[in-house]
Amino acid sequence: MKIARDKQLHFYAGVIISILSIVVGVFFTQNVVILMSIAMFFTALVGGAKELIYDKYIVKGIPDWWDFWWTLFGGIAVCLLILTKIILM
Repeated sequence: MKIARDKQLHFYAGVIISILSIVVGVFFTQNVVILMSIAMFFTALVGGAKELIYDKYIVKGIPDWWDFWWTLFGGIAVCLLILTKIILM
């Protein structure tokens, strides 16, 4: 199955946003559940804002909710990888 380049970029953006959120969040807490929540919150916030604000109002285009979901999938992938690492320790 071939995934469109645009969706791949959204996935990578979600990965980067969630990793950055976790790196910054570590300075405030070491609780894994809170860190994963922070990562998913900011991934959803940035992905949603990009679609709603940037695409709809600035570019005057049509927001693509699949782009939002692919961004979220990137964040979910990072959280799952971290949780898998913790479980296997």
